[in-house]
Amino acid sequence: MRSPKLFPLFLLIVIVSAGGAPKCFGEVEKTHPFSVHDMLAMDRISDPQVSPDGKWIAFVLRKTDLEANKGRTDLWLVGADGESRSKFGIRRLTSHQAGDFNPRWAPDSKTLYFLSTRSDSSQVWRIRIDGGEAEQVTDEPLD
Repeated sequence: MRSPKLFPLFLLIVIVSAGGAPKCFGEVEKTHPFSVHDMLAMDRISDPQVSPDGKWIAFVLRKTDLEANKGRTDLWLVGADGESRSKFGIRRLTSHQAGDFNPRWAPDSKTLYFLSTRSDSSQVWRIRIDGGEAEQVTDEPLD
């Protein structure tokens, strides 16, 4: 049986794929038929993680800059019940040029731990979902 908690994320994926994404994801121009270039430029959602209390789903959004030949990943948050907990029903948690990925919930459902390359290597960071800046947790010599 499929989990009803993942339905809002599935719905978000369908909306983004159909080109009806909210402005926070950017507008999709419909001036030409869908091409391989369009497929490569699409935003990608991955690694959905439901909070222990079942209220939130954290996920990774990857945006691709084809001209720079580089991608960027940030963490986003959406209410698991589909209710609008923010203006768009979704909220961006991280916004950094480095890659933020692999979100994992703390048992209290108020903090997310994630990996980031902000310190020139992949280290563990944490961020509270109610706001604030990310804090580095580990400082290992290797990824």
